[in-house]
Amino acid sequence: MNTIAKKSVNAGKFLTNEHVATLLSTYKQNRWVDNSEKIGKEDSLTVSVSIEELESLIERIKLHGGDGVRFHFAAYPENYEPQPIYSNHQTLVMIGTRKGADGASKEIYMSEGKDARILAYGDMPFCPPVCGGGLGGSRRPATTTSLVDRGDKGMVVA
Repeated sequence: MNTIAKKSVNAGKFLTNEHVATLLSTYKQNRWVDNSEKIGKEDSLTVSVSIEELESLIERIKLHGGDGVRFHFAAYPENYEPQPIYSNHQTLVMIGTRKGADGASKEIYMSEGKDARILAYGDMPFCPPVCGGGLGGSRRPATTTSLVDRGDKGMVVA
C-alpha cells in the first residue's frame, strides 16, 4: 500500500526582533491609544496561555477532525458580570477549524445532547489589567513595552 504524505503549508513565518517591535509599536500607536481612550482605561495588550492549554486545545481539535485554529480579536461587554474588571477590554478567542469540502476553513461544532457547541477557547488572562501580579497587577512583559505618543494628551509607557 502506498501512503501519500500530506505536506503542511505554513501561512505565517517566524519573525525577527525588529519586525515584532514594529508590529507591536504600530498597533499601540494606531489602535491601542484609541481603544483605551474609548473605554476610559488602558485596554489590554497581551493575552497569556500555557503550553498545556494550547496542547489541550489542539488535542480536542484533532479529536473532532480539525486541522487548524482561528484567532478572533474580541471584546468583553460593558458590564461583564463574571469578571467586572474585564468589562470593555479586548481579548482573544481561539476557535478550532477544519477544511470543508470546498477547501474553506470552517468552525468546529461539537454535539452536546440536542445542542451543538462551538469548539472555542478563551477567557485567558490579559494585560492590562492582569499583568503577572494577579488582578490589578502592574508588571508588563518587557518585550512589549513602548513609549506611545498620545498627541496633546502626552506620552504613555505601554
